[in-house]
Amino acid sequence: MIRDRPPVKERTQLAAIVDDVIGAVRVPEGVKVSVRGFAELPAISADPLQLRQVLLNLFENAVQATGETGEVGLSARQQGTEAT
Repeated sequence: MIRDRPPVKERTQLAAIVDDVIGAVRVPEGVKVSVRGFAELPAISADPLQLRQVLLNLFENAVQATGETGEVGLSARQQGTEAT
């Protein structure tokens, strides 16, 4: 399991991880997914596998909670030297 190993930080593009996560989850046809701001963020120092797992869990939960119709939005922005 990913959580059973220490983090391995490397330069990581959040946009690539978000794209991968969205592609890994079956989203019902009636659910719209909107993504904003990730492409504009600089690379960060993070463990990409752990970050992917966290985002995958959150996105899967959001899609499941939405049901067959609705919208799931993922957004990010940079404020000074921090991303939110």
